[in-house]
Amino acid sequence: MMYGLRSTRPELHHALVVSGSYLFVIASVGLIALLIYRGAIQAAYVFGFCLLVVIAAIGFKLSVGMIRSAKLVHQLRMAEAELRQSEQRMAQAARAGKWGVWEWTVGADNIWVTDQIRTLYGFAPAEQISFNRILSVVHDDDRDMVRTGVLQLMENGGEFSRQYRVVLPGGQVRWIAAQGIVDIAADNKKKIRGVSFDISELKRSSDLLKQEKAFLKQLIDINPNLIFTKDRQGRFTLANQAVANIYGTTVDDLIGKTDADFNTSAEEVQWFHQSDTEVLDSLQKQVIPEERITDANGKTRWLETIKLPVFDSHGVVSLVLGTAIDITERKEMELDLAQQRQEQAHRSRVMMLSELSGSLTHELNQPLAAILSNAQAALRFMAQDSPDLGEVREILQDIVSDNKRASEVIQGMRLLYKKGCMQFELTDMNSVVGNTLNLLRSEMMNAGVLCKVNLTLDLPEINAARAQIQQVLINLIMNGCDAMAGIVESNRLLLITTEMDPQQGIRISVSDQGHGIPAETIDRIFEPFFTTKPQGLGLGLSVCRRIIIAHGGHLWASGNANGGTTFFFTVPVYEGSKNEQSWSKGSDS
Repeated sequence: MMYGLRSTRPELHHALVVSGSYLFVIASVGLIALLIYRGAIQAAYVFGFCLLVVIAAIGFKLSVGMIRSAKLVHQLRMAEAELRQSEQRMAQAARAGKWGVWEWTVGADNIWVTDQIRTLYGFAPAEQISFNRILSVVHDDDRDMVRTGVLQLMENGGEFSRQYRVVLPGGQVRWIAAQGIVDIAADNKKKIRGVSFDISELKRSSDLLKQEKAFLKQLIDINPNLIFTKDRQGRFTLANQAVANIYGTTVDDLIGKTDADFNTSAEEVQWFHQSDTEVLDSLQKQVIPEERITDANGKTRWLETIKLPVFDSHGVVSLVLGTAIDITERKEMELDLAQQRQEQAHRSRVMMLSELSGSLTHELNQPLAAILSNAQAALRFMAQDSPDLGEVREILQDIVSDNKRASEVIQGMRLLYKKGCMQFELTDMNSVVGNTLNLLRSEMMNAGVLCKVNLTLDLPEINAARAQIQQVLINLIMNGCDAMAGIVESNRLLLITTEMDPQQGIRISVSDQGHGIPAETIDRIFEPFFTTKPQGLGLGLSVCRRIIIAHGGHLWASGNANGGTTFFFTVPVYEGSKNEQSWSKGSDS
């Protein structure tokens, strides 16, 4: 447009001269004619009327053209100003963005460039730029890629976009991004126009980010704990090598897949998805002390897991982050230790029964002897011609009663002798105390101990291994009897109490009137192998404490003000016990 304006200026000048001359002639002729008409001057009639009309028409036409030319000049000047302003804006934008602009006339192999291009590529200010000159500064490893891209652009048209390195005169390497497009000019010459800009800093940031990602991946892969993220559908979006090792696959193979693709346990897969969904819905951290996972070899492993919701930049949660510690070895050790404790408790019960064998024999002999005597009496009554059936009925009832008593003793011994894992069941604490006293009746009589029982009625049930609770009671009762062996028989009183503790459940106490335990050793009596008995092994109270702790309770001892020692232990109430609610209300009042 700027060149067009310059080309019209001679024609405009010519039009102005011609039209001005005609206007002058018309004005002169008109003035002369007017003067002649008024008689101001005397002269020959120079121009005819028709000629004046023709001259006026020509002058009018030229005047209109002159006016149009003036408007066109104004429009062209406005367009030139807008173009200049647009060029300034583009130049400012290019300078602000540090873009270099270039135009390559392909046939002439002449590349017009801005100063920014010369700065980017390290060219001299007045240096002639060609395509080969551009290629000469491109890094050796990138040169073929740039040459191929440009040749394809020249052949097929379209757009050109490449990122490559250039080597500056000082040896500095700079990353360049170039974008261009093919254009056919008005003279049918093929031109490629485009921009280039420095992306070195962007590349450095990108490389640094890649290094950080690689370091982070290496960091989480060497972590022995399981680390993962999943989406709402349960698909892994991130996982470390520990997760891959569990499932016998690779990290890359995990991404985009779910636990169901690797885990053969449908129950575990359902549990994992359920816990993930709970975290995503509640937006709360979830701590899972123990959960199972089946590995690629079909072996069950144990995990301690923490899961967190992951918030994106908009505050939306779409991922769950999890980390898990493999606690399989610890779990197996705990199971082995539990088994050892059960075996130790069983040995302790067997030893205890061995010590009580004389008393237990007596407890069995009494009902068995009574049964035999009553049976013989019944036979004698039945041998009579007219037996007294009422007497026979009473004898038979005595036999049934003695049989039940013997059966209870045998059942109690059977429970204590039983080996293996004890089954927890709903148990009435008062009945456990009663059965234990039945077993130890003869033992306490032989020791000259009077037992007083204070049982609170309608206690809630407990969920317990009955034989183990009975073992604790036997141990505490026998210890109480032993503690009173050296005092006057009339003072040998053993008090057993059951009561409700609103905070800890049911509390049982066994109190003796012996010499007591020194204050400096009372805290050590529950330690393994610590004993105050000359013949003791120091295992009984240690086993008892472990049993009570396994039931969720506590076992402790304290000295009595008037001498002797009281042992206490608590067992939590079963939540579904029918008496629990009434006791809770009673404690509130």
